[in-house]
Amino acid sequence: MVGIFQKLLPREEKFFELFTKQTSLAVDASRALQHLISEYNSQTLNQRQAEVQKIKEIEHQGDLVTHEIIRRLDRAFITPFDKEDIHQLAVFIDDIIDIINTLAGRFVIFNIEKTDRPISDMGDIISTIVQEVYEAVIELKTARNVRDRTIRIHGLENKADEIFQKALSELFQKKQNPIHIVKYKEIYELLEQIPDKCDVVARIIESIAVKYG
Repeated sequence: MVGIFQKLLPREEKFFELFTKQTSLAVDASRALQHLISEYNSQTLNQRQAEVQKIKEIEHQGDLVTHEIIRRLDRAFITPFDKEDIHQLAVFIDDIIDIINTLAGRFVIFNIEKTDRPISDMGDIISTIVQEVYEAVIELKTARNVRDRTIRIHGLENKADEIFQKALSELFQKKQNPIHIVKYKEIYELLEQIPDKCDVVARIIESIAVKYG
């Protein structure tokens, strides 16, 4: 299959470099979140805050990359694919990192006492699905294997949604303290939003591959 770049002259590879960097930071953030969740119950408040700060720093780096993509997009005459697609891809990848940062902060702000099984399972799925998004971005450059990659992302998003629905149901069935319910409900919702955003990114990538592959 002829790659996207082979159809365009002059070649503009910088966008792909930036998207690779952006999704690499998303992977870093997802792994840092997974580590925060897995170690959370044994950590002190100071240790938790240090973990959250690491994610915040990754989010800041992600913002810089996003701004660079938008800046280049405004100035570019020829782009590897539609400007609207580039803009959407940049914004939604940035959203993934932003939500991870928001979620990490909520653990400390809400003074969550401990993580439970749904939170742990979602943390694992998030780490996996964000890695799949990274691989899909890499494969977009040649438009190869994108469909297989996006199918896996869709499957992981469905699995995350099942965990979310079950966790929410159990949360209300146990009739716990209303404050506890409010805290964990928001944690679950933020966790569920991340695979949702990954699925949106996958759909954008698949659309680009179909149009230009």
